[in-house]
Order: sequence, then structure tokens, then C-alpha cells
Amino acid sequence: MSEAPTLPPAVAAEIGRTYPPVSEVVEAGAVRRYLQAMGEPIERYTAPDRPDELVHVPPLFLQVLGRQPLGTPPPREDGLGGTMEANEPDLPLRRAVVAGGEWEFYRPVRIGERITIQMRIANIERKTGRQSGEMYLLTKEMLFLDAAGQPVAVWRHFRVRR
Repeated sequence: MSEAPTLPPAVAAEIGRTYPPVSEVVEAGAVRRYLQAMGEPIERYTAPDRPDELVHVPPLFLQVLGRQPLGTPPPREDGLGGTMEANEPDLPLRRAVVAGGEWEFYRPVRIGERITIQMRIANIERKTGRQSGEMYLLTKEMLFLDAAGQPVAVWRHFRVRR
């Protein structure tokens, strides 16, 4: 890749943009469905003396909070949709691909706990690839807070738009 070109002013203005918080209760049924979908043994997350009662939440379950609830309108024409994805910044390039992510976990989340997600656009870089041409590297940061406003996790999600 060559030297990073300057961002257009409208794109640069998106950096630091915050979105309205989304709150959701961590429900045992949702955690159970997540574990089944991921092929995880449910017994790993139950109490030893109560095998039908979930007591632990897998850390990556947080990534499904704030997603598309029933009744959400269908995705936009670019394929983005749901509560959090609808907050994708308006960049000149429409095709998107997930480029990875990183997590910081501060403490375990419990069943029945209300988690609030605060999302912001942490960074946008404009690059020019030798073969792929112009692209934007987008970093979204999602802060997961408990009812007391204390962080339980941070997820930095990277996307390439081209």
C-alpha cells in the first residue's frame, strides 16, 4: 500500500462520532441459544449442583447484544442492518468486509444483568492498494457498561470499505 491519502472533510468529521446507547438485559434463554449455535457445551456454563441453571456468560456473547431485534426494518441496500450496523458511517465506498477485532474484558457478565453499549467511530484511515485501489479502514469501538456505568468490556471492530 502507498502513503495514506488525506480524508475528505465529510469522512474526517465521522471520527469521534458517538451513537445513542443501546441497553439490553442478558437473558438466560439468549445465552443458551448462543451456546447451542456456537457448539459450546452448556454444562460448562451451569452450576455444578444445578445443571439446568446457567450461571456463567461466555465473554463473546457480548457481541450479539444490541443486534437486530424482531421487527427491525430489513437491511439497507449495502447489506448493513440491525441496531448497531445501521450506525455505519456514510463513506463514499459501499462494499464492506470485516477485518478483525480485539477485545478487552474487565469482569465477567452475569445472567440478568443490564448491559449498555456505547459506540463511537474511533478512527478512519484512507488507503490506496496496488491492486484493490482506494479503501477506508474503519475502527468502531463499543464500550459495554454495567448498570453502575462501569466498563465490563471494550470491543474494537475493524472493517474495510472499498
